[in-house]
Amino acid sequence: MATAAWRALRRHLAYCAAGCIRWPPGTGKGGQSRSGSGALAAIHTSHSSSPPGVGCGSLCDAAGAPARGEEPRGPRVLHRRQLRRGGSRRSRLQAGKVYEALDRPGWAPPAWLFGPVWTALYATIGIAAWLVWRHPDRDRVRTALIWWSLQLALNLVWTPLFFAARQYGLALLDIVLLLAALSMTIVRFRRLSLPAALLLVPYLLWVAFASALNASIWQLNT
Repeated sequence: MATAAWRALRRHLAYCAAGCIRWPPGTGKGGQSRSGSGALAAIHTSHSSSPPGVGCGSLCDAAGAPARGEEPRGPRVLHRRQLRRGGSRRSRLQAGKVYEALDRPGWAPPAWLFGPVWTALYATIGIAAWLVWRHPDRDRVRTALIWWSLQLALNLVWTPLFFAARQYGLALLDIVLLLAALSMTIVRFRRLSLPAALLLVPYLLWVAFASALNASIWQLNT
């Protein structure tokens, strides 16, 4: 379950950003310790501008980055990585243009603010999951990470709905569901780790703010 959840996070981060995740020495793919402790990797972030909204951040796809101590995987892999990052940058630029062209309320933040905010939030999302994963009650951990994965999936869906399909009403429905799933995730995390639950509170507040912004943009542009 944890492996699938982390794969979802890595795919999501690859879609949204550029940066670097490296598994520390002594751990394998998915953060599973070779000694069986199940420790997850530390997350290293890098600043980049990214499109506003729920589905954007500036962390990288670990699948294309060599682990610490490994040799690079060759020019073909590097070329694919460059193409992926180039596409990500183009997507961010396009989303930024869409956002700037919309009628927005006076309290809407500038597009450049979303990148730094999501960089910090994705770090807290990953660390919170790691803290929960360490808990010995595997049944409750599994349930909590199911909710964590659900909110992450809803987070991922928002960006194409809002920026690509321009379906602001459906995007609002998605973000409201995200808000509910995230609230349940925090409740489940609280039963296993108070610090993990607290780490998700800024994320909850930001999603609530983004929900209000989505609703206002929908009203102003229909």
